[in-house]
Amino acid sequence: MKKIIQLSITLAFTIFVNFAIAQKSPEEKTKIIITKLNEKLTLSNEQQVKLNDIFLTHYNMMRDLKMQFKNEDKELGKKAAKEQWSRTDQQVMIVLNDVQRTKFNEAKKKMRKNIMNHKNDNGDLKNKKNKKPEEVDIDEPLDEEAF
Repeated sequence: MKKIIQLSITLAFTIFVNFAIAQKSPEEKTKIIITKLNEKLTLSNEQQVKLNDIFLTHYNMMRDLKMQFKNEDKELGKKAAKEQWSRTDQQVMIVLNDVQRTKFNEAKKKMRKNIMNHKNDNGDLKNKKNKKPEEVDIDEPLDEEAF
């Protein structure tokens, strides 16, 4: 019972953080992500600069994709967003060292597992009136719960 309550609180916090991040500019999102990564992976200054460029480009691309597919085919937009996350993930992996990559991959697995465990039969997150927070995606490499 204690674990269920703890998990519920963690999920609620994760959704709140992701929703809050979704409302921020690409520069603000990038700063948050770099701060979280640095706390958990102890990035060098060079890594921080490289990752800053990667995530700033990524969040600008995601904003552009959102605008592009706003009134068009949502499935095509989701596919394009997943492809963008995949490219970003590959770029991040190049910057990280072996130990950091391991921690990063473990965090992604944990995040995916938590998200998948909290979806209903329709694939939507439970108790969210069939609306997912913008930044929650099983292919997204970063998430508050993951760290």
